[in-house]
Amino acid sequence: MLKTQNGWTVEKMIAQVRAKNNGTRSIKTTLDDQGNIHSIQCRYRQFDDNGNVINCCAAGCFIPDDEYSTAMEGCSIAKVMECFPKLKFPLGVDEMIDFQRAHDFYDFYEGKEDMRDILEGWIRANVQDS
Repeated sequence: MLKTQNGWTVEKMIAQVRAKNNGTRSIKTTLDDQGNIHSIQCRYRQFDDNGNVINCCAAGCFIPDDEYSTAMEGCSIAKVMECFPKLKFPLGVDEMIDFQRAHDFYDFYEGKEDMRDILEGWIRANVQDS
């Protein structure tokens, strides 16, 4: 079992995911000239047309709004943790990579549960309080 760090607990992690994620993957979709999906990019933050945050990915749930930077987008969670060392993630680098994979491979689960349930299930199965 993985151990929490930085004052996080299993229950705090789950509450944070439920508060910041809307039940889906946090993505940016680009379309081709015919209106078909050209690419899908995972995002730490997903914004509406007015610039309001509408969703966060698994790792993005643990990036405080006042510490978020668009410079994080396109970077792996390992790179974000390296470049923004003040951020207090609930797990270490390798563990956050595994946690993020539960979000990134959501298509495998799609239609079965919402993202918050998938992430909560991953936390409960893999993490314990330190």
